[in-house]
Amino acid sequence: MKITVTESMFCEQFKRLRPENFTNAALESLFAYYEEIEQGSGEEMELDIIAICCDWTEYNSALEAAESYGFKASAGDDERADMNERAALEFLTDETTVLEFGEGNGVVVLNY
Repeated sequence: MKITVTESMFCEQFKRLRPENFTNAALESLFAYYEEIEQGSGEEMELDIIAICCDWTEYNSALEAAESYGFKASAGDDERADMNERAALEFLTDETTVLEFGEGNGVVVLNY
């Protein structure tokens, strides 16, 4: 027996089982990602919250994420910081799937 999972149900299940794993903005991005995969493939997916928590990590910025994988940013002023963020995002997208979200630079990265 299967049920259709809505975005609010998706978020509620994470908040119930793994409340510290992702922010609401990150969960909204993850839901959209999985919904797009499901629609593109025509195959229904099973919601496995533990697997998603193991597969993805949320970061405050692409730069923070990329540095955790060995990316070296150059020090400097605000303009260079923007360039570092863009370079970090490019570094990550060359290696894995990255979902950007929110009004800041938040990202969710598929662990590799």
